[in-house]
Amino acid sequence: MVDGVSQVAQFDVVVIDRGERYGVEEAHVLQVDRAGETIRKVIAGGGAEVKLPDEEAGVLMVFRVDCRTKINRPVSKGGWTD
Repeated sequence: MVDGVSQVAQFDVVVIDRGERYGVEEAHVLQVDRAGETIRKVIAGGGAEVKLPDEEAGVLMVFRVDCRTKINRPVSKGGWTD
């Protein structure tokens, strides 16, 4: 999460911290997962914490790759912040 943004929508632009050095290329499609929650399983005589499985939240397509990207200011939904 950057600058309080935890969700994006169709046509939003996101920045990922991987590039050419990690084998990421233009037109690659990446799966976005939502981390599963930890819940308390209620059963007679007690309960235990159970982590639910991660689930697919969507996909994103890489349209530009840099060999090295350094962001020194936060990104917010809708563009750069000042």
